[in-house]
Amino acid sequence: MDDHSAQTLLPLATEIFAAPSAQPRRAARRAQRDLFSTPAGERPDSGICVLASGSAGNCSALWIGEAEHEDGPTATWSGPPVRERLVLIDLGLSPSVTRKRLHAQGLSLDLVGSVLLTHLDRDHCHEGWCGEHSLLPPGCEVFVPKRSRDRAKSMNLNAGVFHAFDSRFRTRAGLEALPIMLSHDQHGAAAFRLTLARERAWARARNLGSAGTGIGYATDLGRATPELVEHLKHVAILAIESNYCPTLQDVSDRPDFLKRRITGGRGHLSNHECLDAIHAIEPRDHVVLLHLSRECNCPLLVASLHEGADYAMTISTQDEATRWVRLAPPPVPSTIITPTFTAPAC
Repeated sequence: MDDHSAQTLLPLATEIFAAPSAQPRRAARRAQRDLFSTPAGERPDSGICVLASGSAGNCSALWIGEAEHEDGPTATWSGPPVRERLVLIDLGLSPSVTRKRLHAQGLSLDLVGSVLLTHLDRDHCHEGWCGEHSLLPPGCEVFVPKRSRDRAKSMNLNAGVFHAFDSRFRTRAGLEALPIMLSHDQHGAAAFRLTLARERAWARARNLGSAGTGIGYATDLGRATPELVEHLKHVAILAIESNYCPTLQDVSDRPDFLKRRITGGRGHLSNHECLDAIHAIEPRDHVVLLHLSRECNCPLLVASLHEGADYAMTISTQDEATRWVRLAPPPVPSTIITPTFTAPAC
């Protein structure tokens, strides 16, 4: 960011942070009101809802509305068991808070069939999920990066019952996860390209490849590498972190070692780095912004960077869940519709 931009941004940021604490949350909610978010309180057939995102805890819910049985170039859907249709990405909230956030969405912890962990930092894996007795439903699949396997064992994650991945895997409900490991602190973090069986079958029958399908999920990634961009290219929904404003980071009272950790390429993405990654990945429909710093960022500032974008946008918060973002089928190329986004009022 150049000096002129910094001089313009800092007074605005100062004014925003001096306003009542509810204002950023209202701005985040306004940013969610677009054509790919469902009305408040409604859950789509298939989609994603960020229950919470930030340094105090991260957890997202993925609902698989229908079945996932692939059979040659077509697919039939009989519907997986209801309790396998709910997938959680990260367990950064305590079990009690997770239950409350799910209940507010008309869901129950008993419905969770799979958990995908990006990494095991405490804001992505709360200690309440570790111990001699699992608090997840019996038979729930828990997936952790292979390089974090020893740490998961020492933490006694899910009473020691989990799967370690280093390549493509599928859940019982047919969700396919293609992970890629990224630099973050000591052990790194996994980003995922997630696709449903019916998406894969639909695209295969029309010779469309993977373009326009799936959900990309990337947080705590340090930097958006060319490999990550290629891995997530043209996903339908991109959930990606937009952690900090460089100016607010620089003038904050955080210690220098923490600033270096966050900005040094193995910590988090800045707002502009996130924007560059989005432009390179070119998501089809929707962008969900994750892990905004409460000290060094603000939804109003973030939303202004995306004004006029050709994708719809949702900004997640720490304090409340987002609306559900619908995972729509890939369009036939000749009928692709470009979504619109109206920036929230400042």
